[in-house]
Amino acid sequence: MIACRTAPEWRVEDCVALDEYPNGSNIARAVVAASWQFQVRPPRLGGVYKVGDWVRIRIDYGIKRRG
Repeated sequence: MIACRTAPEWRVEDCVALDEYPNGSNIARAVVAASWQFQVRPPRLGGVYKVGDWVRIRIDYGIKRRG
């Protein structure tokens, strides 16, 4: 889980790690490093985008078995 400030053109900036599992795995650090690629719509209030507001981004990694 990371938190980022929304920026123009659906970008994010100033991202910080909030939580990771397993603890100490540095997965959150990797997600923060990759966050420059993310495109996120900022929250809207009254139909107006609130660019500059903070959003939380959750990334789930998993391995699926092929059956």
